[in-house]
Amino acid sequence: AILYDKYFGLNGKYFGLKVQSSQLTSVVLQAWTKLPLLGAFVSVHPRVGPLSDVGYVEYYDEGGLASAPIFWIVFAALVVNALYPAVLLVQRDAFWSRSVVAKVDAALDLVYSGVFFYSMLTNAVFAAALPIGPLETLSLFYPTVHIV
Repeated sequence: AILYDKYFGLNGKYFGLKVQSSQLTSVVLQAWTKLPLLGAFVSVHPRVGPLSDVGYVEYYDEGGLASAPIFWIVFAALVVNALYPAVLLVQRDAFWSRSVVAKVDAALDLVYSGVFFYSMLTNAVFAAALPIGPLETLSLFYPTVHIV
């Protein structure tokens, strides 16, 4: 723990490198596993509502919410997640280059993992919400572990 804090901790020597590699891993993993699934979900389910709406009602009724913003929220979070380390890590102020980086990272991980999990679970796509494949499981738990 002492060596981790010295080299990779919030004030560590290689904190910037750790953040950049962690964000690259996170963005690639999320984009590879979740974006194609969300794109297919949005094209098949144009509206999101209660489970009783799945099927006929979601196509021919005005109830529920449009599902396209789900895809774009996750996509925007991934784009911001890919770009913010380059902007914040070059700041001279330790508050911006250390504390804000950790908070933004946790918030973005929460956004794209939470939005994906909630949208899949509430629409009865249980195989996507609780995956069993190795990459899909890693893409579900990596942001959660990253937040903690």
